[in-house]
Formats: sequence, C-alpha cells, structure tokens
Amino acid sequence: MLEERETRAADAIERIKYNDVTLTSVFLNSRRNTDADLAALFDCLIAHPNVIKHLALCHTRMSDETISTLARYLAISTTIEWLTVSHALVQKSFSVLAAALRLNSSLRRLRMCCNSLTDTRSVDEALVAALRFNPARPPHSKWALYTKANEFRRLKAAADALGPPSMLEQLRQSDRT
Repeated sequence: MLEERETRAADAIERIKYNDVTLTSVFLNSRRNTDADLAALFDCLIAHPNVIKHLALCHTRMSDETISTLARYLAISTTIEWLTVSHALVQKSFSVLAAALRLNSSLRRLRMCCNSLTDTRSVDEALVAALRFNPARPPHSKWALYTKANEFRRLKAAADALGPPSMLEQLRQSDRT
C-alpha cells in the first residue's frame, strides 16, 4: 500500500472523513493554512484519532485554543508517531502539549525547536512530569526541543531518577483531566 501525505488542511480533512487508508502524513508547513483551518483539522482528527502517523506544523501560528485542540487529539491518538511543531509555539503551548503526553504513548519523535521560548526549565519540568506519569515510551524516542539535539534521554533519566508519581500527584492529575 502506498502511503501518502497531504499539505492542505482542507484536503486532509476530506480524506480523513472518507477513511482514506493511504493517508498517513499531514504536512502543513506554511502560513497559508489559517488558524480556523488547523482547528477544523484537529477537530476532525479527534473524531478520527487513529488515522495519521506523522503531523508536521511549521510556521502555522496557532492560537491557544487551537493548540489545546491539538493537545486533545494528541492525548487520544494511538497511531501518531511523529509530531513537528516548529516556528509555531509560545511558552504556554509547551505545557499544554506536555500535559497531553501524559496520556499518549505512541509518539516517538517530537520536534518543537525554533519556537518562541524563554523558560526552558519549565518546559523540561513539564516533559519530565509527562514521562513520570507515562513511562511507557519507546527508549529510542527522539525529542528535539530547543535545537535539533535529542533531549529524550536526558529527560527520561530525570524522570526515572524522580520515580513514579506519588498518590497525591496522581490525584491532582485526575482532577485536571
């Protein structure tokens, strides 16, 4: 089976709605897709969460609400393996996506470099927390967060050193979801 990719949100939505099994990747790497286009795509992906394996969103300028919709999709998908969100995020967006990774176990490659980021420590803490709550991540995962360097091993080691979340942390987590 030939795997295909789509470069326009509207085209991807159409193919997803019609259960096009050849669509495995969506690459929206331009400013021509509006925030409303992206929100519609993520709503469609929430309705059909286990279709695509690769999602690239570069230079897309998403609103906080659209980032939250992307995070809801990420939290429920069991097929998404690669996510690239570069030149599209602000500081708050990292925490929202990290929270989704507490639930998602399929994502192996995460690339979030080249974004507007001022506090890498808070991003690291959010991702370490995600790894503590959801340690079932493939050991060969690659997370490029600030540069193209793989940060996964460093964050996984920090999560493992802290150990599993306490009962109180788990209760607080369940209150948020």
